[in-house]
Amino acid sequence: MSISLTISWADGRFEQIPVAGQLSASTSWRDLGLELGLKWLPLFHAWIPVEPENLDALISEVERFRDAASKRGDKWKSITESADRLTTALRDLKDKSGWEASIG
Repeated sequence: MSISLTISWADGRFEQIPVAGQLSASTSWRDLGLELGLKWLPLFHAWIPVEPENLDALISEVERFRDAASKRGDKWKSITESADRLTTALRDLKDKSGWEASIG
């Protein structure tokens, strides 16, 4: 099982942006998120709603996580790349309407 940003569009389109494998999300992502004192990111392994109201907070948390992960060396490279992909997708949602999304 893996963790993805899932977006349902009002016109019926559906997107899935891969974030992490279940093991990585429940260990590396969760543990570093907790270490950084983040609210949303440690819950990715379970499920969280993505709403216009929490979008800025999510983007900020993923950016903080990415910066910290990038300092942990090469074994975190794929996690850093996933965080970049997620940040880009979340930023894209800011300029659009007619979507419902979640991470889990």
